Amino acid sequence: MASATAAGRFTGLPASLTPLVGRQEEVAAVCAFLRQPEVRLLTLTGPGGVGKTRLALSVVDAIAGDFPDGIVFVPAAPIADPALLLPAIGRALDVRESLDRPLRDRVIDVLGHQRRLLVLDNLEQLIAGAADVGTLVDACPGLKVLVTSRIPLRLAGEQEFAVPPLDRTAAVALFVERAHAARHDFAPTGETLATVSEVCARLDRLPLAIELAAARTKVLSPEALLVRLSHRLRLLTGGPRDVPVRLQTMRAAIAWSHDLLTPAEQALFRRLAVFAGGFTLEAAEYVGGQGGAPLPPFDGIASLVDKSLVRGDGELDTGAPRFAMLETVREFGLECLARSGEEETVRDVHAAWGLGFLEEAESHAFDPNYGAWLDRFDAEHDNLRAALHWYEQTGRIAAVAALIGRLWSFWFARGHLSEGGTWIDRTRRALVDAPNATRSRAVLALAAGWLAMGAIDYEKAIANLAEARTAWEAIGDERQLASSLFGLGVTEQDEGHPDRAADHFQQALVLFRRLRLPIWVGLTLNNLGLVVARAGDPARGASLLEEGIALQRANDYRLGAAVGLRFLGQVSRLAGDDGKAVACYQECLVLDPEHAQPWHVPNALEGLAEIAADARQCELATRLLGCADALRQVAGIPLEPALTPAQDRLLATLRADLGERPFVEAWDSGREMKGDAILAAARAVTLARPGKTVSGTTVPSSTTGLSPREVEVLRLLAAGRSNQEIAADLSISVLTVKTHVANLLAKLGLPTRAAAAAYVHRQGLN
Repeated sequence: MASATAAGRFTGLPASLTPLVGRQEEVAAVCAFLRQPEVRLLTLTGPGGVGKTRLALSVVDAIAGDFPDGIVFVPAAPIADPALLLPAIGRALDVRESLDRPLRDRVIDVLGHQRRLLVLDNLEQLIAGAADVGTLVDACPGLKVLVTSRIPLRLAGEQEFAVPPLDRTAAVALFVERAHAARHDFAPTGETLATVSEVCARLDRLPLAIELAAARTKVLSPEALLVRLSHRLRLLTGGPRDVPVRLQTMRAAIAWSHDLLTPAEQALFRRLAVFAGGFTLEAAEYVGGQGGAPLPPFDGIASLVDKSLVRGDGELDTGAPRFAMLETVREFGLECLARSGEEETVRDVHAAWGLGFLEEAESHAFDPNYGAWLDRFDAEHDNLRAALHWYEQTGRIAAVAALIGRLWSFWFARGHLSEGGTWIDRTRRALVDAPNATRSRAVLALAAGWLAMGAIDYEKAIANLAEARTAWEAIGDERQLASSLFGLGVTEQDEGHPDRAADHFQQALVLFRRLRLPIWVGLTLNNLGLVVARAGDPARGASLLEEGIALQRANDYRLGAAVGLRFLGQVSRLAGDDGKAVACYQECLVLDPEHAQPWHVPNALEGLAEIAADARQCELATRLLGCADALRQVAGIPLEPALTPAQDRLLATLRADLGERPFVEAWDSGREMKGDAILAAARAVTLARPGKTVSGTTVPSSTTGLSPREVEVLRLLAAGRSNQEIAADLSISVLTVKTHVANLLAKLGLPTRAAAAAYVHRQGLN
């Protein structure tokens, strides 16, 4: 098990619940390999069940101190598509997909020059995607990669370490230890130990096979085990010639253990093999209990765990346990399922369970604990992929579309944008000539639009959402029509088309009110309020936002309230009320401490940074912007194009005010901030003039394109003040004044300071 001091640097590393037996030499040898500067990629190879993963975990524990930037563990066994290897690595590093830059480049950016160990477990079925591993090694000089695979990757610079079976002494010791755990009075001596040694030899001294055999000592003596095992090996000798001998041996060991199960246990075992990536007890009861199985799944799972055919796989946040099969065991179970004649029925039930899970999760979308449902989605994602593949394989494309209709909101929330897009494109192609597929096409258009919006591909988002709107209007489904209109409003708003956005939001608002969906009414009011304020009416915009926030609070939807408060902070800035803006931004962050809405938190931090910069808190402003940038990078959410020029100017001003080195230090410090440190930095923001608004009055609509600070500079400039006088009056640097003057002249299209003075007089802003 990983040491306590190192545990904080591990990501995704499973705990080892039993001590390693007989691998001390191999651990030392692998550690020595990894410590050689020229060894960047090391692959542990060997047959299934030889203990590659267990050896890798022990190596990680022994070498953790050599990697100050941490160790990331990626379980690849549940992944069937080589194209999903790089996204899996990205998720383990908390790097999400985005269309603004290739995922490979974003992963390389995060790894950079870090001294980090990446552990890729069970990679043999993803060899076609191994080139991505080589690319990461080449691009990241501080990265080392430890792979477990039944076959080498065949990459340049790869070092291979063949994991051997246990030696005789270690094999016997492992058997005795596991047998003693199963039966506390097990203490063999003399002839019994010789029999144990023979059992281990017949199992090729493979650790998994030994553990399966040792678990049976509850009911069989070593002598009885040897008789049964010898019979089973003879029976399976001469299996398919295209299957490696090592797999025949492993199959023999598992088959022998399987044959010791009761018929009811065997039925449950093969049905549970349909689960990819593990399962909960509830899921096992749904799928394993189909067909009126005589054995209650709870009792059956307990028995299978006891016999080492199923293992515990941690717990959900709710405390509910998860279970899984080792991949070699699961492969055998799938073979049994295929031979049983019930595979189609079981896979249908498994897919139906997946759809039911998504429906239940969707019903909790506005619950305070929705983050736990997103975590459950992460845990079940491989099962949901398996359901999609099954429906596709059996030609049930309408069922694929229906499943995507439930899946896309989770893909959107968790950043699986390209994967979702791939499934949508494939399903659309399959529906080209399908009759009576209007609803399926509408579902796919809506999903494609929202995922494109998440990827900041506005052109694609608008095209798909417009298609969805037309389709749902023709079908007469007001709920889906409202979702299409709302998505169009958000996209047009981000694209910079406030009139079109407002029209879509108003149409959606009518439908949501009619459908009596108060939280969606509140969300629509929030977005409409922001559009109205940006169009020049901040007072009405604030009123709409406050109505929307009140609805979210009344329905205990904290995330919705957080979004509304972030928008209200922006509107308050437009109105020149920085005091209210600060309060809104800060409460937004408090209501969403886990960053469940990752695209809103960076915006709140950026708004606070602007206010901090106006108040001459330049170091704090830079840290807040650095933190926002890091969060955007992790979530795969670039800054909206319309906001980029203003932020570039702000960064240039901060860099000039602080100096290059302090700026870089503050920026890097901000990028490292997490949790409470972010909230503390947000709370540290103060106003330029405590106790009142920055401008002292509401900013007139004629200057809503300017920041409150630029309005102040404009008024002082019109009064004939020099740059030095303006700097002294506002307690900012002369260089900052020069930047403000240049920005406001550009925004207003004025050629000179004299023209600005005339503009102020004409507008009545004196």
